[in-house]
Amino acid sequence: MDDWDLVRASADGDRLAWERLQAKYERLLYYVVAHSSWLPYRDKSAEDAVQETWCVLYGKHKGGTLDTSKRFSRVLSRICENICARFGREARRSGHSVGHREDGSIIEQEATGASPDEEAARLEILCATSACLEELPEEDKQFYRLRYVEGRTLKEVAAALGCGVRNIHQRRIPRLGRKLRRCLNRRGYRNSEIDELFRSPSDDEAPDVSEGT
Repeated sequence: MDDWDLVRASADGDRLAWERLQAKYERLLYYVVAHSSWLPYRDKSAEDAVQETWCVLYGKHKGGTLDTSKRFSRVLSRICENICARFGREARRSGHSVGHREDGSIIEQEATGASPDEEAARLEILCATSACLEELPEEDKQFYRLRYVEGRTLKEVAAALGCGVRNIHQRRIPRLGRKLRRCLNRRGYRNSEIDELFRSPSDDEAPDVSEGT
């Protein structure tokens, strides 16, 4: 049963099929939110964006407006990106020009300025990154989630993982970067595409994906 079969089964009342879809793609949706130009603010959170994505998907399927000829992950990611963009517009109309992390710190928002083709390519590599992470040990998944999805500081990540900040700098970031680079290279992505994925003006500690031992 492929993803679109699961969607159809969910619409017919199969709750387990819906839960399987959510379990498979929830991590990807949080990655899409984390890499969007919109950031959570006030009463809008990453969880709101993810939950609304699932609601919109269900509604579109019921209304017969989903293009099932496309890859499910691409359709789902695009819905999530559109929701993040709408949240961003609502924030600007409300006078909010910055996002707020859960710890209260403020992050300047920047528009990506990417073309539709560039956005589509970025979503593709996000999907590939999600698949690559599934192949990694749980400790690598946890580190990525804490640092690059939840946006925790290095000190907070170190405390959560029970290690020192130096360990994060010297071992975990370079190690994760090398693993992701190798996996994404095998999937046909160039190093320049991989480097761009992890380059963020609000995060000076993106994974070091340069070659090394």
